[in-house]
Amino acid sequence: MIQGPNFSYRIVGKGRQSPKPNLEEGSFDLLLLDRGGLPAEALEAPLASWILARLTAEAGLGGAYADARQTSDGGAYRLDLEVAREEGEPVATFELLGYTWCVELVGFCQGVSPGEVIDDFAGLLLNRPLELGRCRFSVFDTEWRDHPEDYDPRWPAESDRNVYGWNGTRFLGTENFWNEAEIDHPWPGESYRSYHEHRLRAFRDGAKTEKLGVVEKVESPPELDEDDATDDVVAEVRADLRRFLRDRPEQPVLLKVYDLDGHLVQDEPFSQEVVQAKVETWIGEGFNAGWCSHDGELVVKVWEYPASEPPWSVVHKGEAYEPSIEP
Repeated sequence: MIQGPNFSYRIVGKGRQSPKPNLEEGSFDLLLLDRGGLPAEALEAPLASWILARLTAEAGLGGAYADARQTSDGGAYRLDLEVAREEGEPVATFELLGYTWCVELVGFCQGVSPGEVIDDFAGLLLNRPLELGRCRFSVFDTEWRDHPEDYDPRWPAESDRNVYGWNGTRFLGTENFWNEAEIDHPWPGESYRSYHEHRLRAFRDGAKTEKLGVVEKVESPPELDEDDATDDVVAEVRADLRRFLRDRPEQPVLLKVYDLDGHLVQDEPFSQEVVQAKVETWIGEGFNAGWCSHDGELVVKVWEYPASEPPWSVVHKGEAYEPSIEP
């Protein structure tokens, strides 16, 4: 059992089937980076390795994870965790997916908001960042057989593995395989620090911008005001946007952001990962977002409440509009 600030955690498996999710955090490593407090050495490798070493220490799993092995689509290690209140009442389960390029959480909460669980789990990991357990997790990616040409630094062979963990001196994973078909960043080689800094900079730049903008059926989620922008709503919007982008994971997204006066303040393409992080931040602050596919482009629009929604006909032309202020 692992004790966090408000909840306890128990590792119950390695990548079992997740329930229908209402907790989805595709950039958990970015949340950790944004909070700060990570040891400098952790930035020289996939952050999934530091997280695994922290959990190994907290749960006393050094023996179990001395040489753990898994086969996983995407080359990530997968761990299932159960979450409970102090009195033992179960409130959530989630799967931790430790990829070479990011860390995701996917699961189900009942009686608590996903944001509470995500925040508590981050606090648990960052509370004692230097308390680490030796571990080694080797993962075979089933996609390597089908598309080895998509990967760097070389084409993976049947005998290759992604490796995560900590050997007592350094964090593992700097030679893991990198799928450039999915990631808007070249293989970082030994300089994972520059990769983490690149992602964090994009994340923070998005959070400071007050609006957003790309995608194919013309659909908009319900408009949200500040009272409605709870963690549950953020999770729902995040999940809907992911489902919309899922069929074209390699395609960038055209982001269009409008201010209260109807001016288009941002109109540029970003990777799907960056757009999802920005949308989550803005929705949490009470902004509205919609998405559609237009002429083969994925488009996301973001506008500030209480301004009315910019029409898609205006958005696609990249023009300003005259919003009405909703009561």
